[in-house]
Amino acid sequence: AQGPATISMLCEMSTPFVAFRWFLDKADMKSSKLYLVNGILMMLTFLVFRVLIYSVWLSYRLYVMRDGLLSLPVFNLAVFLGCFVAGALLQNFWFYKIARGAYKVLTANKESAAATSEKDHALLKGGKAGETSPRDVTPNASPVYELVPKGEP
Repeated sequence: AQGPATISMLCEMSTPFVAFRWFLDKADMKSSKLYLVNGILMMLTFLVFRVLIYSVWLSYRLYVMRDGLLSLPVFNLAVFLGCFVAGALLQNFWFYKIARGAYKVLTANKESAAATSEKDHALLKGGKAGETSPRDVTPNASPVYELVPKGEP
């Protein structure tokens, strides 16, 4: 019975990437390469640990261990299998959303690369000043932002 519990704990291998994505978002670094690389690593670790290992491999292992599972009291078996199925459905649902977002970002980058290049070219030739942000024109701008607004505990 420790096997399924250990596998469930391995699902947390993707959590640091999820948390780091949030920090990069709050630091307004969504357009950075670090954000992109972190997103790809988040998607890959989510796929491997939460979809392939938890949903697929653990389903197979539970099938192999079915004789032992069927010896459990009905209530315990129902709770265990209900939680496992709910967890597997959630892992697959969230991976679908992650993969769909990654597809949008990766296909949008190809389409917007030409537009970004044209915008940069216009700025170099003296384009409108309103098209840049203070961070774009301020050297050594600090990427540190307040994560908790003032006045909140």
